[in-house]
Amino acid sequence: AKNNHKNEQDVFIAARRNWVMCYDNLSFLKGEMSDVLCRLSTGGAHATRKLYTNSGEVVHEACRPIIFNGIDDIVSRQDLLTRAVPIHLPLLTGRRLGVHEIDMKLKDHHPGILGCLLDGVSSALRNVDAVDAKDLPRLADFAAFGIAAEDGLGLQPGSVLTALNGVQEQAALNALSLDCVGQAVLEFMTEHCGAEWRGSAAQLMKTTKPELDKPGTWPKDAAIFSKQIGR
Repeated sequence: AKNNHKNEQDVFIAARRNWVMCYDNLSFLKGEMSDVLCRLSTGGAHATRKLYTNSGEVVHEACRPIIFNGIDDIVSRQDLLTRAVPIHLPLLTGRRLGVHEIDMKLKDHHPGILGCLLDGVSSALRNVDAVDAKDLPRLADFAAFGIAAEDGLGLQPGSVLTALNGVQEQAALNALSLDCVGQAVLEFMTEHCGAEWRGSAAQLMKTTKPELDKPGTWPKDAAIFSKQIGR
């Protein structure tokens, strides 16, 4: 899928044509698009008027895996982060390979890679019904499939859930550190209050307001501040 989707309709139409949605070299993700991709990742639909009719309707339904890549932390909203598996790759150093050399190496390793993946899928299909569902995260079916594949992939029991929870927690902290309200509240709780603070959103907004000039994204009133705290 291309990166130039401007609205929800574009995304769902593209999802009808692609089994995997891939967004390459992103710098940021608008809030509205983040909400759309939340729905697409777990299954959703978009209804629009059928062309050349006054009352006809077309419904686009889809549930697709989505790949983002970019230098910055692209996903910042918690609802999309809990549906994501963030992977931070190290900086590429040393001798770089040309396309031909990469293709040759992939050709050599392809049978082993495919065999490993098939072992994982076979294990997952065999064991998925026995996975304990009580501690599964937001993407329960995805996590259960990964847990069930541990045996076939030669992984220690519990390693998939530990890794998934770990990367999501770190991504959530990274996103929170980029949010002026989240950062202000974290600093306030750490420096002044300890484990608990009680009061209204207006009181908290007044207490945590930056001493210097407020950043442009700082809420204009307590109602907006309260919504950001909830998010």
